[in-house]
Amino acid sequence: MEFLVKHYEKLILAFCLVCLLVGIIMVMNSSNNTKKTIDEEIRKANNDVTVGRIIEKKGAGEYGIGRFLNDPRKILNILGDDGAPTPKGSMIEPNKLILCANENCHYLISLFSDKCPFCGTEQPEMGKETAAGDDTDGDGIPDKVEIASKILNYRDPSDARLDYDNDGFLNIEEYEQGTKMDDAEDFPNLANLLRTHKVFRTEVPLGLVDIDRNNSDDVKKWDVIVMAFDPKQRKMRRMTRQVGDEVAGFTIHQAGFDGEGSMAVPYVVVSEKNAPTETYNIKKGRKTFHRNLMVRMLYLTTRDRNYAQMLFRRSVITRRVGDEFPLVKNKTNSRVVEYYRVLEANEAENTVKVGLLKEAKGKVEKEFSLRLFNMENDFIESRRGGMDDMMMEPGMEPGMAEPGPGRGRNFRRQ
Repeated sequence: MEFLVKHYEKLILAFCLVCLLVGIIMVMNSSNNTKKTIDEEIRKANNDVTVGRIIEKKGAGEYGIGRFLNDPRKILNILGDDGAPTPKGSMIEPNKLILCANENCHYLISLFSDKCPFCGTEQPEMGKETAAGDDTDGDGIPDKVEIASKILNYRDPSDARLDYDNDGFLNIEEYEQGTKMDDAEDFPNLANLLRTHKVFRTEVPLGLVDIDRNNSDDVKKWDVIVMAFDPKQRKMRRMTRQVGDEVAGFTIHQAGFDGEGSMAVPYVVVSEKNAPTETYNIKKGRKTFHRNLMVRMLYLTTRDRNYAQMLFRRSVITRRVGDEFPLVKNKTNSRVVEYYRVLEANEAENTVKVGLLKEAKGKVEKEFSLRLFNMENDFIESRRGGMDDMMMEPGMEPGMAEPGPGRGRNFRRQ
């Protein structure tokens, strides 16, 4: 006992060292066992892949295509339920949204909702107590027409200026002309796509420079010096002619002087070859304008404002009053060609009236007073499409480019 009393500290230290050694041995053993377990799992996994171990077959009810298609979360309404409104709409006809009738509620809800799910406000019944002339959204199309159409919203003023069937005519234009807004094959006369751009007079392309009497009182021996267009040189050129001669498409009928002495002003009387009865008195140093008015019209081959600049390059029609011109538009399997004649024009009011002909050079069947071109009213917001949407058919002159059914929501030729 005396030994234990004297050396108890050493014995305690020895015991602690033994415990520490045992603990180290146990940790090392556990690490080796874990490593062996991991190596075994890796070996089994590699063996399952490389050796071709058959994996347990799963039942068709768990992962089969039938379960996937019947999953209500995956169901996609493509065609709609016989036209009946659905909560989410369909791919063909997406659900229509509208602002809640409560002015203090700013949420969009389904057009067919009876009650707003956000504020609980009862929504007015569509078409209830709607009079024939009522136009809730003020877009020019009566409520009854919009409700019956199933493509318009009587509380959405923007849908009147859209083109639902992509035939080149806005919904409001088709309503005004009595054609179907949802049928690309049914559209108004093409004159409804014409807009007045400008009414003006053109200068007679012949100017008088001077008259040389050649020391003779015989008018036929006088030299008439003019500035006229030379088609060979493709520029205006000084030319000398005599009474009775032709120059640049004009015939000189008379020559003379207004006044006497040094104050006398030379003049000539001429007429165009294609209008011999219409004469012009051209005086030296003064411009002379055609009596017959010219009209510049714009044929709306697209309603996309992004193509406005291209429209002015390709679809401008310039004619004199009395001239005829064709308008062309493609259908799915045919082409519509309509012939028109410029009937009237007013330079002061910038107005034009055209007539639809039964055939080329035929009688006028219907008259149209053209609207004045307006960028805001005649174009709608940008839609998908390419530059080929405005290309004319080969051999067509400006003004014969036609609007056609759309690519997506834009116009194209088919």
